[in-house]
Amino acid sequence: MKRICIPLCLLMFAACQDEPAKVSSEKKVDSPAVTIPAPDTNTAAQVDFDGPVLSERIDGPANIRNAVNGKTLFSIENNVAVTAREPEKGWVEIGVWIDLDSDDQKIVKRGSTIYRDSKAIGKALEDVHLYETFTINNKKRGVLNGFTSVSNIRPSTIPENAFTELAKNKTALTLSDVKSFLENYKFNDFNGLIEGYKGFVFYESEILDPTAAPRFWPVFRGNELMVVFHSRKMNIPGVKTEPFQGGYITVFSNDAEAVKQLKDKFVSFMQSAG
Repeated sequence: MKRICIPLCLLMFAACQDEPAKVSSEKKVDSPAVTIPAPDTNTAAQVDFDGPVLSERIDGPANIRNAVNGKTLFSIENNVAVTAREPEKGWVEIGVWIDLDSDDQKIVKRGSTIYRDSKAIGKALEDVHLYETFTINNKKRGVLNGFTSVSNIRPSTIPENAFTELAKNKTALTLSDVKSFLENYKFNDFNGLIEGYKGFVFYESEILDPTAAPRFWPVFRGNELMVVFHSRKMNIPGVKTEPFQGGYITVFSNDAEAVKQLKDKFVSFMQSAG
């Protein structure tokens, strides 16, 4: 599939909003007590820091483990930007990019402070092998990955949460209604699929999934929101969502023929992208 994902430069920008690490702060409990199959729509998704969201953020400090209920590998401090896969049964896999001591570094040693852009963002509690490395701005960086409770991700930084809060119990939405949402999560202009239609997209991150498809893709006809194609499940009260092509489609338009056309065009687009 064509490489379509969050550019690393945007994740670098997101990291500029990291808060300084807090000293001697207690770790949050990271064993989920309940199964969470979809975003928690009971939490109002109000953004609580300045600037565009761009990626998920830690609500912590948080322990990061080698597997679900596994061994704790490292800790990450509050508000650090990470990339996260879709939660499963209350757990989520995260990735976080870090500074390296040298270009050939393979492991972050136990007891080491973890830095990003020269700011302390966590601590290695065991020897941690790098998930991967990449180079940007002529500087090599590393990526650590692991698992943590979904409660350690700020709900307001998950776009599906924010959209659920915005759309619940609404049978119609306009571009004007969702403009601030699109701006806050830094959506890009994208394919509208049908001539005269307009699309926007929020990509999956390339840190954990370098060949990812669009994560959240709303399509508008003029000012009217027609449909949203999305890869992650949303439970929006009063709004129709159904499985579609390995992901989901949420329908706002009553124009059944136009919705069918959009579905057909979506299938053609994804096939051509492959």
